[in-house]
Amino acid sequence: MGKVSFEEEELIQIVTDSLCASFPEIDSKKMKREVRKAIHKTEKEEAKHGKLAFIKTFGNFDVFVGDKPVVFGRTRAKELLAYLVDRQGASITRAEAFALLWEDGFYDRPMQKQLDVIIRNLKDTLVQNGIGEILDMERGTLRLVTDQVECDLYKFLEGDLNTIRSFRGEYMSAYSWASLTEAYVTRQLED
Repeated sequence: MGKVSFEEEELIQIVTDSLCASFPEIDSKKMKREVRKAIHKTEKEEAKHGKLAFIKTFGNFDVFVGDKPVVFGRTRAKELLAYLVDRQGASITRAEAFALLWEDGFYDRPMQKQLDVIIRNLKDTLVQNGIGEILDMERGTLRLVTDQVECDLYKFLEGDLNTIRSFRGEYMSAYSWASLTEAYVTRQLED
């Protein structure tokens, strides 16, 4: 479970105290753990019903939470997220991420630490914007949790007519690796 705000912890304590008063036979520490789990489970269920962010890939790559654009502290962190969006939920390894960000670089220990900085910056940026759940990091791999976001590329691929009409021939213009997907999307329009 993530960090708990002071207000959330206060709420957990109030609910725990109330339940312990009604059920004195239950250990207060155990009750507090159960209350905390129940609150987090409810938050996850609510998140499933609404998308956490909108990701714009047509033209330049941008991420929005509501109407607010997400500002990335490092351009490579933003590019890494863009690549994960392009991969449509497929996992990538740290070595793949490194090759993407430093095409001709040597994947030695100092550069692995630099990659750690980029990944940490990406995760911190997402968490600060309330969308940390869209990035899944497990056993040395990274992936985008696609059901947590709305994305113009994904809507295009699903056949959404408004999104199809909005495509103007540009896809993540800042990234050369995106040209393959751009060509695929353009071909779909021609077929």
